[in-house]
Amino acid sequence: MPAKFFKVDANAILTLGRNSIKDHTTAVVELIKNAYDADADLVELNIRALSESASEIRIADNGHGMSDSDIENSWLRIGFSDKVTNKTSSRFTRRKTGEKGIGRLSADRLGSELELRTKSRARPATGVLVDWSKFESAGKEVGSIPLAVPKNLNPTIPGKAHQSRTRTGTELIIKKLRQRWTPDDIEKLHAELSLLLP
Repeated sequence: MPAKFFKVDANAILTLGRNSIKDHTTAVVELIKNAYDADADLVELNIRALSESASEIRIADNGHGMSDSDIENSWLRIGFSDKVTNKTSSRFTRRKTGEKGIGRLSADRLGSELELRTKSRARPATGVLVDWSKFESAGKEVGSIPLAVPKNLNPTIPGKAHQSRTRTGTELIIKKLRQRWTPDDIEKLHAELSLLLP
């Protein structure tokens, strides 16, 4: 009898991301923790919620960034976290805060489209476009759904403009937000983010 293997339904993405992260402020914190773990010392967060069609969240950092190989073998590998083997960050030796390798799925909790652009040292800029609605079809294997590539791969990295060619970092743009942001939400987010600061 041949060996049997687990298969992962595309809907598992929704269970791990959208349905297991309690609210949209927690989802933003999880994504910023990824920047913290990547040794960023600058993170820009912009929340624009003028209307449903003109709503987006942008999170950009000046951390290590990712190569194409990092995206393929780590970021797109659901459940993978190098926190297990590397408990502290390489530059600032911060204790890593990311949870269980699913923080990246927080983007689905926030909006139905994600554009990721990133640049690591000595590697060309790269990125990926994720349309989370494509994972809502039951019966599809998660690995059978192709992801697109952004037209513009160059992230806008926080910091001084004259250093832009040598800087590394990651930019996330989340569109078609799923939830309205209130002043109370912003206050709660501010309080949670303040816990990351020494």
